[in-house]
Amino acid sequence: MIKTRVSKFGAFFLGALFIGTSVNAEPVLSMKTSIEDVNGVRDVEAGNYQTGIRKLEAALAKTSVTGNRLPILTNLCVAHVATGDLEQANRYCNDAVQHSNKLTSTIALNNRAVLHYLNDDLVAAAADLEAADKNARMPALIKGNLEKLQRVTTLAKN
Repeated sequence: MIKTRVSKFGAFFLGALFIGTSVNAEPVLSMKTSIEDVNGVRDVEAGNYQTGIRKLEAALAKTSVTGNRLPILTNLCVAHVATGDLEQANRYCNDAVQHSNKLTSTIALNNRAVLHYLNDDLVAAAADLEAADKNARMPALIKGNLEKLQRVTTLAKN
């Protein structure tokens, strides 16, 4: 997992990639890098996002096999969210979901849900988290994000 806290205004090094803007800095949503150790992922996890992005994009350019592209796309999604480049993050998050299958989609859907949350699309965020939850992989991450999103949604209604 990435060890950074991110708000809509910047990133701060902590214990996992948390996305949120709560006043007391309570983490709202968590992202995850790929399980596979691809070139650049350790840079992203260490908070060296630009270095990680350069390495990941170079690896992506050399990789045509769908299964090998997925971890790279997943990590590019996370890195671009962490840097606040939501336009590039959208591209990579969507590509990660598109290149995933039922067994590999949990992380990709979770990360895209975080992106939807940052874009204030709580309905799309919930839909991606619910789809990820059906895969029954990484249930603690997904259920935690679903609960946090429900709290945010409830607060937004009040």
